[in-house]
Amino acid sequence: MKRQILLIFFIGLFISNSSYAYTSYSHSCGAVIKYDNEGSDYAEIGYDGYVRGYITGRNYELNATQVNDLDSDSIYFAVVKFCRDNPLKSTNDAARYIYSTLI
Repeated sequence: MKRQILLIFFIGLFISNSSYAYTSYSHSCGAVIKYDNEGSDYAEIGYDGYVRGYITGRNYELNATQVNDLDSDSIYFAVVKFCRDNPLKSTNDAARYIYSTLI
């Protein structure tokens, strides 16, 4: 029985996806600007979801319940504005910036 518990524990350690959400949709700000110029609906939906996921994760981390009523357009244009002002950064940086402006 102890072997089975240890086996399950170690398997859990190796298949953990704790950093997956942080890196799964990260794009350079150059890509954000390019997609915005092309009018990509995919990018608009994707960046909105990415930032909402970041906000949810930070709220869980900090045991906070804020910023639940942002509309998709506001989030998308905040990402685009951040990237136009900081073209060498990424969507990770944009999400961090947006969250920090809301707290």
